[in-house]
Amino acid sequence: YSIGGSRVARVVFEPRPGGRIFEEHKDGTRMRWGEVIAVEPPRRVVFTFHPSRAESDAQQIEITFSPDGNHTRLDLVSTGWEKMGDEAQRTRGGYQLGWGLVLDRFAGRFSPALLFFGAMSAGITLIGQRGKFVRTSVGKMED
Repeated sequence: YSIGGSRVARVVFEPRPGGRIFEEHKDGTRMRWGEVIAVEPPRRVVFTFHPSRAESDAQQIEITFSPDGNHTRLDLVSTGWEKMGDEAQRTRGGYQLGWGLVLDRFAGRFSPALLFFGAMSAGITLIGQRGKFVRTSVGKMED
């Protein structure tokens, strides 16, 4: 779940207001994903999110954590879709599925969709389209 696929060395989340969220590729290229707005451990985190898209189209993501018996409940709310105009509905559907897959993975749950999207990502890299996607992404960081 990245811009660079197998090129990614790490994902950085600077846990402070104004902190950057980006992926760093093995060659040092950095691709901006968003910016941290609020961090209130252990209750919530809020950030903008716009990987490979213009910052002006960013969604705001708020994740809250609350006790749920012996477990922790995580609620994720994504707002700001209206900024994307006609692309919002299609993009939102993809992110809704993507966030579910990512959260399932963190929770240790298996999903056939997770396997499918992993294979699809590998296929994009295999046919040589990942480099084109990275080159045309608007999220490349200069610093």
